[in-house]
Amino acid sequence: MNEPNMLMRDPLAEPEAGMIAGGLGERAYALYLDFLAKIDAEGISLLPWKFFNDGKVWLAKGEYRW
Repeated sequence: MNEPNMLMRDPLAEPEAGMIAGGLGERAYALYLDFLAKIDAEGISLLPWKFFNDGKVWLAKGEYRW
């Protein structure tokens, strides 16, 4: 069995649309964009991507403000 390709591990390569689309594939990327639109409609904004050294991975958080 092949090991999965771990993406978004390079601290110098901040995630951008092309990287995310390439990693997810066409169908999953369309779902990702739909998800982003839905959380935006609920007043949740995606904060800037941040590299976390403890997990050696890029993550983004959502923020809800009322």
